[in-house]
Amino acid sequence: MESVTVLESNPHLFVESIIDHVRDGYYVTNTNAGYILEGVLKEITLTQDPERVFDEIPLGEINLSEYDAQEFLNKLCHAVAVGAVFNTDSLVWDMVGRKSITGSVFKIPEYTKEELANMDWETFKSSVKSVVGTGRDRSLMTSRYLASTGQLV
Repeated sequence: MESVTVLESNPHLFVESIIDHVRDGYYVTNTNAGYILEGVLKEITLTQDPERVFDEIPLGEINLSEYDAQEFLNKLCHAVAVGAVFNTDSLVWDMVGRKSITGSVFKIPEYTKEELANMDWETFKSSVKSVVGTGRDRSLMTSRYLASTGQLV
């Protein structure tokens, strides 16, 4: 399996890098190589696993908080893999205490705004039904879909 090592002294950059790699399919593993080495420098090896499946977590606001750094990174990896978006400005990384971060969990988008706009009505309705249900107003359904998938700016 392919792996990537994240090495950083700044906790914010460390977490941002992990989030980016998780989006690319690299995950925290509970192995000797995948265990965080924590000090002034933080180091962890993430492993690519295209067959790994994560349980769904409820949509909406999420606050991850843990005292154990490895458990915190496991939860962060899981949340990002199922569609969470985190605000790294909210990150608290205390070396001997709590690690926490807040964000929101969205459905992982299957379609962009442009793709939805180019669909005919029947295809559009069937494509967004699982996310927003049914309706008659295309622009309202598009807005709800984009909001539910974190694409509405």
